Amino acid sequence: MISCLKVIPILLQEFPNASFGFVGARSYDRTGNLVEPISKTQRFIIWSEVVKKKIGQVTFSHFEFPEASGYLLLNRKSVISEAERIELMKRMFIDTYSDFPDLMF
Repeated sequence: MISCLKVIPILLQEFPNASFGFVGARSYDRTGNLVEPISKTQRFIIWSEVVKKKIGQVTFSHFEFPEASGYLLLNRKSVISEAERIELMKRMFIDTYSDFPDLMF
């Protein structure tokens, strides 16, 4: 995750209005054939704390979607409204992650 965070300043040089997001993947226990629920995964809990400590509030607004284990860093420079950006990012999560079409967040 730290490596991913280090790429953000590099991407912002080329795309100054870029926003970022992630979904904490679910863990799978092969022994018990168990899959972690979508909401508040272990990875989401850990990574969201790391992001809060490493990325400040000046460039990005931080939004958590615990029901989907999603986290959004919304660039404050964007010209569209915050509500529109959040809806666009939610749509991106749903379009990208096949587990999400039935998830309402």
